[in-house]
Amino acid sequence: MTPEQIERNIEFILSSHAGSAVRMDRLEADLADQKDNLNAMMRIADTLLKINKVELQRRKNLEGRVGSVEEMTRVLRELLEANLRRPDRPDADK
Repeated sequence: MTPEQIERNIEFILSSHAGSAVRMDRLEADLADQKDNLNAMMRIADTLLKINKVELQRRKNLEGRVGSVEEMTRVLRELLEANLRRPDRPDADK
């Protein structure tokens, strides 16, 4: 090999190595970005699970209230159907 060929081979090897280093830096930066994105998505998923848990509890509470209202409505309907007077007006017959 001539000195020029050796120099070109060395330049090629150094250039290839530099290109590999740049690609590796980009890959590491992309990997760090993906890790940040994954962490953000995990925080969002955790927040959504907490919101869902709160919403389920709220829904259970509302169902309990609806059940109470339905029971009161049933009792009032039975009283009306039985023609009973209201407890706060005992002299309603007069």
